[in-house]
This record gives sequence, C-alpha cells and structure tokens, in this order.
Amino acid sequence: MLPQLSTTVQLLYSLVILLGISCLSSCKSESMQENGKKEFVLRVRLAFEPDRLNPMLSALTQATQIERKIFLPLADYNPNTLILEPILMTESPKITQIVEGPYAGGAEYDLNILPGATWDDGTSITGFDYAFTMKAALNPFISNVAWQSHMDHIVDIVVDSTDSLHIKVITDTEYILSESVIITNPIYPAHIYDPDQMLAPYSFSDIKQLASVNHQDVNQRLKDFADQFNSDEYSRTIVQGAGPYEFVEWIPNQQIILQRKDNWWGNRNIDKHPLMESKPTKIIYYFIPDAQTAITALKDGRIDVVAELSPEQYIDLESYNVKARSLTLRTAPLLQYYFIAYNNDHAILNDKRVRKAISHLMDIQTLADKLFFGLATPTHGPIIPELPAYDTSLASIAFDPETSNLLLAEAGWTDSNGNGILDKNLNGTFTELSLTIMTSRSRLSQDVAILLKEQAQQVGIFLEIMPLDLRNLVQTARRGEYDMACLASVQEVGPYDPYNTWHSDNASTNGNNWCKFRNPEADKIIEKIGHTLDEGRRNELYKKLQRIIFEDQPALFLVSPKFCMATNKHLIFNPTAMRPGYFENTFSAN
Repeated sequence: MLPQLSTTVQLLYSLVILLGISCLSSCKSESMQENGKKEFVLRVRLAFEPDRLNPMLSALTQATQIERKIFLPLADYNPNTLILEPILMTESPKITQIVEGPYAGGAEYDLNILPGATWDDGTSITGFDYAFTMKAALNPFISNVAWQSHMDHIVDIVVDSTDSLHIKVITDTEYILSESVIITNPIYPAHIYDPDQMLAPYSFSDIKQLASVNHQDVNQRLKDFADQFNSDEYSRTIVQGAGPYEFVEWIPNQQIILQRKDNWWGNRNIDKHPLMESKPTKIIYYFIPDAQTAITALKDGRIDVVAELSPEQYIDLESYNVKARSLTLRTAPLLQYYFIAYNNDHAILNDKRVRKAISHLMDIQTLADKLFFGLATPTHGPIIPELPAYDTSLASIAFDPETSNLLLAEAGWTDSNGNGILDKNLNGTFTELSLTIMTSRSRLSQDVAILLKEQAQQVGIFLEIMPLDLRNLVQTARRGEYDMACLASVQEVGPYDPYNTWHSDNASTNGNNWCKFRNPEADKIIEKIGHTLDEGRRNELYKKLQRIIFEDQPALFLVSPKFCMATNKHLIFNPTAMRPGYFENTFSAN
C-alpha cells in the first residue's frame, strides 16, 4: 500500500499553495491595469493537475477544461442548450447521402471554414489545418488512440483546390457519431505543430491505407512526426490554438495561467457560441488537491471558483453560507457516473462469480444517502439514469452478503487455514482472496473503498486500499496493471457510442476498455448501436447492452452524482450539464 502524505507534509504543501495564491493574485478578482481599464482575473481551483495540454493526447478532464479556452473546433455543443452549433464554420454541414459507387451507404459532408478566422500569427485558418488535424489523429504512432477509434468510417478528406476554406469529408457507412467526430475535434495550426511538414506529402486516405502501403520511409516519417507531437514540448511549451485565450505559463504542481488575447479575430463573432466568449481578462488555474485548503482559500477570497466538491463539503458550505453570505452555491445533474472497475483479466477476477460476490457487498443506497448526502442517484450500468436509454427495469445490484458467501463457495473459495481470508488452489498455486483497490487521493474515493473493504472483510476477502494521484491512477488502469480501481466516467453530450470503453477490440493495453470486458454478444450489440441512427431502436439496443453488462458485472456501478460547486458571490454564471459543470470564460463579475 502506498503511504499517504503525513499530516505535517500536507500542511506544508497547503501552506505553499496558499502562499502562491497570495503572491500571484490580489485579494480581489478585479484590479486596475496600467492603461486604467479594469482587469478581471478569475482564479479557479483544480483538484488535479492536467497530464498535458494537447487535446488529441490528454486523458484528464482537467486538461480538456483548459484546452477548450485555447483550441476551437469547427462546432461544439452549446453548454446552455446542449445543441450542436457552428464555431469555426459558417453554418452546419451540408450532408449528402452516397447511393452508388464504392462508398454507397456513406455520406459526403460539405464544410466551410469561417472567413477571417486566423491563428495567433495572423495566418488564416484553412481546410489544410483541418486536414492536418485529422491526419495527425490517424497517425498510428501517436500515444493516444481515442480519436482513431471513432474515425474508421471516414475514408477521405478533400480540401478544395480553388477554395482552401471549403472541405469535403467522405464516409463509407452510417455512424451515430459521424457529424460529431467530423466537426467537434479541436483544430490545430499545421504550421505550428508540423513545422517541417512531415505529414504534408500524404493525404488522409494515404495514412488510412498505411498498413497496406508497407513502405519503410512512410512509416519512419510518420513515426518521426509522432515522436515530436508526443513530446512534452508540444504539450507544455508549444500550446497554440484559435481560441480566445493564449497559454502563458505552466508552473508544475502549482498553476497554469491563460491570458485573454488582444485584438482577437473572434471578437467580431462573440455571439456565435459561448466558447467564443472571453469575459475574464486572465484565468489562473491553481492545483489544490486538498479540498479543505481550497475551501479555506475560497472563504478568504484568494480564489474564486471551487468545483469538484464532495457532497459533504457542499452541505458544510451551505451551513457556513447561512451566516457568511459570501458565496454562491450551485448543484446540477452531470453526465457522469462513479464505478469500481474490475480487471477482468486478473486471475481471481476473471471469474464472474467472484465479481458478483464483491458487488453484492456494496450497499449502494446507503452509499448514496450517507457518503453522497442524497446528492447522487444509484445506477446499474454505463448509461446515466437521466437519459432515455437508461433501463429502468434494472436496479442497482442488491446488498446481499449471504449471496456473496454462496457465490464464493460455488467458485471454490474456502478458508482452509482458518486465518479469516478465503483461499483456493488457483492454477496449481495456493492463492488467498486478497486484492488491491486503487483510489484517487480524494477523501470520497477512499471512503467508497473503505466501505467496501469493511464488508469484504466480513466474508473473507482482504482488500488493500492504494491511493494514487489521478495521473498515475489513470495510467495504471489504462495499462491494465491493477486489480480494482475507483473511477469516474464522463459521457459526452449527444449519442453515446460504447465501442471505445466496452468493446473487446479496445481491451488491449492501450485501449480504453480498462475493465478488459470481453463478451461476443455485447460486441455485436455495440457494433449495431454505432450504425443505428433511429433513436428509439438505438435505445432498445442500449438496454440490451445494459442487461448483458449487469449480468456479467465487469464493474461495480455505483451512482450518478450531482455537480457541486461554490464561487465568490460577486460572480455571475450559469451551470451546465457539460463537464466540468461550468464554462469559466463566460463568467462575469457584478
């Protein structure tokens, strides 16, 4: 078990953070600039430091939150209406179904870049930047394949030779996320992220056919690009996009600073989409893992926004604010659920009976009531309860220690030496039913694990709790080097494609099926979901998938929480169901 930080070390770390906040920002968010204008500095607490600032490669939602201010896509969902709206496009794409030829059954998407949109150096944003972005994502040597798994149906991208703002994207099949995949990925400036034009000689279709090309020079060129693109330089130093804010500084373990761009091209399109807004002059993100340290800084006026509050912290702040009246407190539904992942490749956990036995040891309703103070809804699978695709015929797995005992006995686990821990001859080796459960360093994550550990001990299962910082937790889970892990899953607005996280294809070392769940029947349903455009029929498929997952228990699904945040009362903002529950670029001060 990894040792937790000592109390002394935690206090010293908190003091360093608080001193940093005091030194780098004034006690008020508004101050006067040298030109006499008011400067609105918004100070935001992040519970975890981003892994990198490169939308194609980053894995943490904290990174995405910051990247949205720097990079822009062709379109994105409006956080207020949850409707997909153009940003770097003149209008929504014109879609033409292909009825004949090699791509019959697919579609042609006609896109037009917004005239006058430029990169920071004044270079126009064109279709070639879009094509570069999509080619880079398809490169087999980049370190995160999350984008690639949704791009299989795209067969070519063609930039108009007479109009570089006009693009055609061609697909060979119908796919529920086609429009989203084609127009919501952040766009990169090709001349910044590929200064040597390593990808320029190849079309999108060239890279897509790389496996059949089998040409050493091509492979080496793509690998050289990936080595550069994957490097820290292009995630921590060179961070440039078309958005309203520019990356200023990243001080490891302390903060990231964004500055509103002067004379930004998008100022004349400010009403086009909320992502175009830039009300704060500067946004400073402070990395404060300890929630109490963050709450103290908020009460003292040294930071302005604290989200990712646990339900207990939120309830405590409600009581505090009755007298202080210095804060604004908000909750809202989130497209997110908490779960405990089982590594289905683990020698002990590859037995469904063991997974079910452990799941029956968690009292999920008590968890929702006591640890989440009623600010969460019990759930049973990978669909959020608020969505129409949620299968209401199922309920959370029942708290039933007796059934756990029966399942473990059926699976051959007994306490042969009387030490209180079940054991078994597993593949010729004496094995005790002892497992490690990874958590983040948050109190809530560890409390969930403690609750399960206490019940598991009663039936002869030993659980060792291993707190990790979020980056290590995610990386370890992705590699499959774990037994159990307390995790959260965020669903995007729009149709949900479970292929990335639940299909056998993605149960590899670098895939996002971290539970290593493999089920042929589930695979077939997932593949059908991806090509079923009718929402009603798709919802029925979602429900079938939920029933299969519930029966197999590849993970212990817990609750869908409400988003809880607190801000200084002078801030004006609207919460949203989109992660992280607010868009800081839209905040204003009264």
